[in-house]
Amino acid sequence: MFEPRWRLPEQNAPIGEVQRETGEPSAPAMAESRGRGHVQSLLRLLILMQIVIAMSIILQVRVASFTAMGWLDVINGLALLGPIVLLVLVRRINGLVILSALIIIPVCLGRLYYFVRYLDDGYSLQMGDWATWVGFVFGYATLCIDVLVVSVRSLRLVFEGAQRAIRFHRKER
Repeated sequence: MFEPRWRLPEQNAPIGEVQRETGEPSAPAMAESRGRGHVQSLLRLLILMQIVIAMSIILQVRVASFTAMGWLDVINGLALLGPIVLLVLVRRINGLVILSALIIIPVCLGRLYYFVRYLDDGYSLQMGDWATWVGFVFGYATLCIDVLVVSVRSLRLVFEGAQRAIRFHRKER
């Protein structure tokens, strides 16, 4: 639940983490927690922005077509949600979170501009709406990366399980 940023001295904190008797963390521990906090806040903001991108594209495309949702619409929806999965997968790698921010933030601002324009005067010129195209391209690219990352992690788990089973079987003999 709630985890304090500092420990009291009687909780036997590891050596080098507590600087004084007050229980204040040392400077490196504070810098690390502050840096991680900023990136986690950025991560939450990026996930929210990607949801805004996906919802604005889905609403604009679905209202314009008035047809039943087909399998292609489901794939497009998954592609728009692909960056969220990628952000969750790379949440501990600060550089990749910041790199994805360089793409998601301008696309979200563009989508807000074009969606407000669409709601205001019915503007639906798809060729001029660069944010939709970039959103889909980034979505499909991240969907491919998601599949690759999940496949590699799954294979790694299978191989580690097989190695454990072999070691366990050898110990029985």
